[in-house]
Amino acid sequence: MKYMHVKILLPILVISLIASAGCSRELTSGESGADQPFELPRIPVGVPDQNVSAGQGDITGDLQISENLPEEETPELSELMDRGRMALLNNDYDLAIESFTNVIEIDPNHVRALYNLSLAYRRLENIDKAIEYGERAVEADPDTLYVHQNLANAYMDAGDIDSAIGEFEEELLRHPDEPQLAATAEKLAWVYIERGLHQEAFDAAMKAVSLDSVTASYRATLAEVHMMNNAWDAAIGAWNAAIEIDPSEPLLYLRLGDALWEAGRREESREAYAHAIELDSSIASNIDPSRLE
Repeated sequence: MKYMHVKILLPILVISLIASAGCSRELTSGESGADQPFELPRIPVGVPDQNVSAGQGDITGDLQISENLPEEETPELSELMDRGRMALLNNDYDLAIESFTNVIEIDPNHVRALYNLSLAYRRLENIDKAIEYGERAVEADPDTLYVHQNLANAYMDAGDIDSAIGEFEEELLRHPDEPQLAATAEKLAWVYIERGLHQEAFDAAMKAVSLDSVTASYRATLAEVHMMNNAWDAAIGAWNAAIEIDPSEPLLYLRLGDALWEAGRREESREAYAHAIELDSSIASNIDPSRLE
């Protein structure tokens, strides 16, 4: 119970940092433009009475509608796809489902329509349908960016974590150098953390940083993995790297203070805590008072 405050604050840290980065994810198809964003659910690690598969804490980037459509797409399909994308933009999921269903009636393997149908059903919390169309999108074109992680998200909502892990891993395997998949690697790291898989969590966190070294939350996730492994010096380095990216986030200084304390660097720890409190005075209630003496 001593560090329960840290466990509760950590998901908030990750969410706030990702949100402040203004991150959005899009579905691309070959050389075509963006159709749909990838949702960014955050796993509430360590929060009491919450399940990892609950689908809480979703962060969704802005919808970005593509003007570039594949050459083989007919005017009829183009019109239906545009109508469906606009419906998703306006949160009109029934119209979106109608539009994309009309597309796959004409072209049953239209991967972008299948993906967007899955996403629309996820937003309506119809998880069975989300999985059905997510699986069809993967079957239609398993190399299309984001189709595996979209299916993984649906599996997460259904509580099928093993299948979700497999799809997240497949997404990263098929697109090993795609910077926009850093969030996928980070999320996979948190799934592994929840399961106590230290090496897998480390590998996934390192992958996130390698894909995007300038986003603070990925450095913070790596730092948390180091702390889970009692690798205090490595954690201190990762927290400092995160702070260099976002020096205004008090929770980073809080966790840096924790790492420094565990490493026996007490004065530096107090300095980090003091900086956290300077940025946000309410942080003091989350620090063991004996560490501030």
